Amino acid sequence: MEPSEIGLGFAAMISLPSATARRERARVNAPVSMETLDGVDARGWSSQQIEARFDVTRARDRYGRAALPGEVGCTLAHLAAMRRFLDCTTGGGDQTLGLITEDDTAWTGGSVTALAHSAALDHEFTLLWPEESSPSFKEVHTIRKMPGGLELVRPLPFPRSTLAYLVSRRAAKTIVQRARRPFWIADDYQALREIGVDVRAIPQFPVARQDVTSTVDAGGGREASYFSLQPRLSLLRGRKSFLVRFRTVEERRMRRWHRHADAYARLPLPVRASALGRAASIVINDAATGPLPPQRLAARLG
Repeated sequence: MEPSEIGLGFAAMISLPSATARRERARVNAPVSMETLDGVDARGWSSQQIEARFDVTRARDRYGRAALPGEVGCTLAHLAAMRRFLDCTTGGGDQTLGLITEDDTAWTGGSVTALAHSAALDHEFTLLWPEESSPSFKEVHTIRKMPGGLELVRPLPFPRSTLAYLVSRRAAKTIVQRARRPFWIADDYQALREIGVDVRAIPQFPVARQDVTSTVDAGGGREASYFSLQPRLSLLRGRKSFLVRFRTVEERRMRRWHRHADAYARLPLPVRASALGRAASIVINDAATGPLPPQRLAARLG
């Protein structure tokens, strides 16, 4: 089935040239035909090669650690996919949608119908979450109900694996224009919010992750370090709240974030992408997660 048959303007899968078996498994039950885009394997790059294409210093200031080579390659590959999407849809409007996936995606029953329903909605950047990655607690604010029991939600800015997502031309242009020398990792969706892009998600989407080793985290250490990005909420990610009072405080904080983020998302994208809009996004995020150290805040505003 062609992407246009269900309302998409583009569909592509990112895969390292050597990952033949992963690619073939990902094509099984794929809802639409997809172009294969070569992934970027930065694991063998020298530090000079990485620094030429990725702002290592700003990344370290933002995350408090060095970005892994696999994370650098993942970020560059997703940016290349967005550029390809823009090149392939030059005649499309701002709301033309692209589907971008990784090669560890496993499509399950009902994905064609779910994608068709999803493509009928307005999107900027919307994650398609498999059931095992769907959020718990008060991490999401429902924007609207969808057919088939799905929901379009706005999630709290926790880092999430970039398995599959829908992106509009307008949002892709905004991201690419800000990424001449990127400093964020692909899973840092708050970075997208800080440049004005509204990040949404569809939990329990009919898609799953293949049982394969991550090429991004080949050296280990990625998932553990993600907790440092959201210090106040890290305990809640494990679904273990040992202090009822602490949990009550955090619930209020989350509800406040959802209210502010919902109002912010109603602003036009050019306003959100302005310096003032980016600063407002940071303030809203910190209302939920607590302020980061000054050097990380400076990196975010830079």
